[in-house]
Amino acid sequence: MERAQRKGFEKAANWIGERWNDAAVLLNVAEDHHGFYVASLKARLTQTLDDMLIEVAPRQFTNEEATGHAWDAPSTNLVALLNHVWIHYFAGPSMFEPWESHVLDRHYNLRSSA
Repeated sequence: MERAQRKGFEKAANWIGERWNDAAVLLNVAEDHHGFYVASLKARLTQTLDDMLIEVAPRQFTNEEATGHAWDAPSTNLVALLNHVWIHYFAGPSMFEPWESHVLDRHYNLRSSA
């Protein structure tokens, strides 16, 4: 979540953090790293991950991909599709199934069973 916040996605990162906390409370789970996580190493671990990302040089995401907007099947990647799907689901879970059926029928020629 911190990486998302540093990339300018504070609202999304905070929302995700809240959902994780909600799930932890619901499941009565306390954060536990089994003794393998040492908080004093956090800065060094973050820097190592940043260096690894520089080394592999992944393509930078676009704002449209990060927000899930402007998805154009089937020309975009799986990450963009999944972002788009989650945005539609959380915008209105009761309307998700009809939207999903429409997308599958229109873009993938899959006929819904309903």
